[in-house]
Amino acid sequence: MNETMMEQSEDMLRIIQQLIQTNTWLESREFIQSHPELLADEAIFILEQLEQAAQESGDAHPASVFEDYLELLRLCREVGIQAAFADKIGGVHTEQPATLETILEEFSQEATSSKSVSRRIQLYQQALTLVSPKQNLLLWATLQSELGYNLFISSHGDIAQNLEQAIAAYREALRALNREATPLEWATTMNNLGNVYRSRVLGDRGENLEQAIVVYQEALTAVDRSLDPIHETRSSVLARTRRPQER
Repeated sequence: MNETMMEQSEDMLRIIQQLIQTNTWLESREFIQSHPELLADEAIFILEQLEQAAQESGDAHPASVFEDYLELLRLCREVGIQAAFADKIGGVHTEQPATLETILEEFSQEATSSKSVSRRIQLYQQALTLVSPKQNLLLWATLQSELGYNLFISSHGDIAQNLEQAIAAYREALRALNREATPLEWATTMNNLGNVYRSRVLGDRGENLEQAIVVYQEALTAVDRSLDPIHETRSSVLARTRRPQER
């Protein structure tokens, strides 16, 4: 191994050490997002060597730690960073440093800054660990939608993974939104999801564009219905005329 390769391996080893030393799963996720090189084959190989060395020396605890992070990085590569941390966020090692109220307050302070996309992504991700759909369905959907948008426009980190995470966030928002009750919000989210598919890096380009078209068409259908007073009147009349028959 030449000197340059040795230096690169040492740098990667330091980055892996910093990852393991993070205090919460939220910090771990943010660290991986800011160090996409952790998802490269080199990082996986180094962790495999560390795990093997620990097992051979009989160090059970270090071996277990290396194994956990090895599985985590492999999962991040397979399903994306956000999806890989879905079951872990909330199970932090230390107490949450902020409340939902303080995070929402910071949203308003950061909203006008053109340089705060990365910070807004962090805030939305943290806010989503502090609220559940059962507690506040509309807030949950809004946070997911805003997270998706900021991931979509972010120029930091791994762009391909940002877009995959944006798709996942928009899908979560759509699960919470009711197409009939909030058609405009639902359609807006669908339209934004279509934008992501149109720009998607991973997957087949043609299939991504086809998916974008399907999503756009569904969004237009929802908007047309919400803006069609004749449709709404017809639906109300039919509902009233059917009611006595149902009895």
